[in-house]
Amino acid sequence: MSRTWRLRVWTRFLCEPTTVWAYKTDPEMLAREFRPYLFMTMSDADQEVVRRTLSAGAAQAEVRARLIPPGLDWPMEITVIEPGRHYRDVSSNALFEQWAHDHQILSASDGCLYVDELVFVSALPFCKGTALAMERLMQHRHNVAARHLPAEVGAVGVSVLRLDGPSDAG
Repeated sequence: MSRTWRLRVWTRFLCEPTTVWAYKTDPEMLAREFRPYLFMTMSDADQEVVRRTLSAGAAQAEVRARLIPPGLDWPMEITVIEPGRHYRDVSSNALFEQWAHDHQILSASDGCLYVDELVFVSALPFCKGTALAMERLMQHRHNVAARHLPAEVGAVGVSVLRLDGPSDAG
């Protein structure tokens, strides 16, 4: 039985949204955020496609990354929803039957809120463990970003993980 998980992780950065966008859309910075748990690699050509798509606000691009370990391909379709503010990557791979990841920046008076919204269905039989591992990995990524960008103490990698299920409300 497929189970859909929803994960929201956010950080309040004390800098301009353009600074956060530049950091969070740089393929090298994205790869750095996974370490030491995963190593993400991407061809130079795909890195350039990501940079060009996200910096120019182009509508859509398809790229491929590789995650080591476990040594699997991660094909992605990247769609810019609002240039400089919101993009989505979608994938289906050996780890996830379905994967949608929204990256959003919301303005605030003294900085911005960076929000990762994920909706995914694990392709693995131990889906709760996969969901918990994803939550930890995303919190780690936010903590790494907060070492490079000024962030509000206590507002780094705040997360909510939930399993979609039938409502008891009727």
